[in-house]
Amino acid sequence: MASIAMTSSFSLVAISILALLLCNVKATVETQGSECDAMSFIDEDIGNCRRLRTLGAELGWRYNMSVPNVTVDIVFGAKPEEEGGWIAWGLNPGKRPQMVGTRALIAFMGANGTVEVLTYNVTADAKHGCKLRPSAIEIKVENARANYSAKTGAITMSARLSLDPSSYNITNLKHVWQVGSCVIDRVPLMHALRLKSFDSFEKIDLTSARGFMHRGLTMQRYAHGILSVIGWGILLPMGVIFKRYSKVCESEGSCGSAAVIKRQRMWFMVHVAFQMSAYTVGATAWGIGIALMSNSRHFKTFKGHRNIGIIIFCLATLQMTALCLKPVTKEKDKGKFDSRRKWNVYHHLVGYTLIILAIVNILKGFAILQPPYAWKWIYVAVLATLACVALGLEIASWAADRSGRTADGVRVVAVGKTKPTTLIRSLYDAGHRCFGENYAQELVDKAPQLPSDIGWHFIGHLQSNKVKSLLAAVPNLDMIESVDSEKIASHLNRAVASLGRNPLKVLVQVNTSGEESKSGVEPARCLELAKHVKFSCPNLIFSGLMTIGMPDYTSTPENFRALWNCRADVCSALVVPEKQYELSMGMSGDFEKAIEMGSTNVRIGSTIFGPREYPKKNQPID
Repeated sequence: MASIAMTSSFSLVAISILALLLCNVKATVETQGSECDAMSFIDEDIGNCRRLRTLGAELGWRYNMSVPNVTVDIVFGAKPEEEGGWIAWGLNPGKRPQMVGTRALIAFMGANGTVEVLTYNVTADAKHGCKLRPSAIEIKVENARANYSAKTGAITMSARLSLDPSSYNITNLKHVWQVGSCVIDRVPLMHALRLKSFDSFEKIDLTSARGFMHRGLTMQRYAHGILSVIGWGILLPMGVIFKRYSKVCESEGSCGSAAVIKRQRMWFMVHVAFQMSAYTVGATAWGIGIALMSNSRHFKTFKGHRNIGIIIFCLATLQMTALCLKPVTKEKDKGKFDSRRKWNVYHHLVGYTLIILAIVNILKGFAILQPPYAWKWIYVAVLATLACVALGLEIASWAADRSGRTADGVRVVAVGKTKPTTLIRSLYDAGHRCFGENYAQELVDKAPQLPSDIGWHFIGHLQSNKVKSLLAAVPNLDMIESVDSEKIASHLNRAVASLGRNPLKVLVQVNTSGEESKSGVEPARCLELAKHVKFSCPNLIFSGLMTIGMPDYTSTPENFRALWNCRADVCSALVVPEKQYELSMGMSGDFEKAIEMGSTNVRIGSTIFGPREYPKKNQPID
């Protein structure tokens, strides 16, 4: 539910931003007249002028309502794409302003060094690649002339036009303009295939100096661009950052604090919410893009952008579908290259590919749409910020990996030895789920009185005759930390098999202090026992090493360092990374030092439950 709520919130934010950015787009794009540089070509007062909305073009005019035709003096100026290029302006008598059907004036530098102005009738043949040659048009054109400015590189042309009011209404003239790069034998070559070239048309009212273009196409473009940036370009990488740098509870029934598990799951739901939001917003943008392709004959020109967009949508849909098919790692498969790890490799590979393609395509979109200059750099700044955050977290993650530690990498086993179940239940109600006991019978008595989702650890010396009864009475026994001989390991292996239990996690206990009163194998025999558990006890999972420091904690650093060295020897012999196996060391009096020296599992009793009296005949474990 939280994921759905967050998805709705992100989608609402995206829609709100889109509405805010488009709220100033009216039913038509309208521009008033303004002072134009091109008018300096004409000595006399031309009357009205305006800067056109694309290609840096300018148009000036003066009209005379004569009979039977209206006389219009026009001045048009623009900068060709290259030196030796051409500029064009024309009127279309059809229902809409477009290239095909336009009666055009085209100016270019002639072979003799002067600028020529010729008339052209732009037919559908030119659209299909035929040469556009000079031709007569039904509009009477007089005094056509042009000049070239070496200073600005612009060409300006002027002419007097005689317009038939039945075909050309000066309050609703459909006019088109264009620039190109080259002219060969008075044949202008094709202009660049770019959006601003396709947008070089509008309707104009010569009496009010206003130009109009229907808002629909423009709004679709901006909606497509804005939603793509928000969905694929921002929310998607943010979701990946949340996933990569937050700790997610990957295993079922792991022993640990319920508060930690809840927090981990919350971060995972944040990741899912971001990805669902990215997909929702991005898919909406993709749908608008599909509509643009179907509604405009020009969008087939941008094949690269279109094809990458289709790939992005397909990969994103695949990712969302795969999320529902995410496999769960079984306990017996941990440490293997199981289906979950294969799924992770696939999911991460597709996810990072998706982000790279999205960024590339958004930048291509900026090049096509050419919105206000600041938009692109704002997005680049957002990407740079996300990259800096990811880099900082990656460095922190790398440092954590180097030290073998993570934020939630230390398990606290609350040892309730001699304490009533009411105290244990109080800690359980506060959110803790990992508890330990020293005596088999005490654990057998307490476990049935407490919730079944507790992960019990047995941390005391275990006798062979207690093995089967302990395993049978405590089905939620998560780990035995005190395997100190091949004999007890073999008993445990047989008991697990006979009871039909899942494989049981065990730690090998090492006597690092050398005290005779302590249980545990000698450090020199640690590897031998570890190999026996791993290779001869298929119903046990070798999970690491455990030690107990001296009662007065005077040799704590040496004890802990010895256990660290034992793990290094075991991991080297078994050819596995050291962080794969746990170190259980540290109790109420020395757990801070133990954590500092690499412990992943601390056993704390009196600090949590208060001091207690130990039977004199037993060596205290905690």
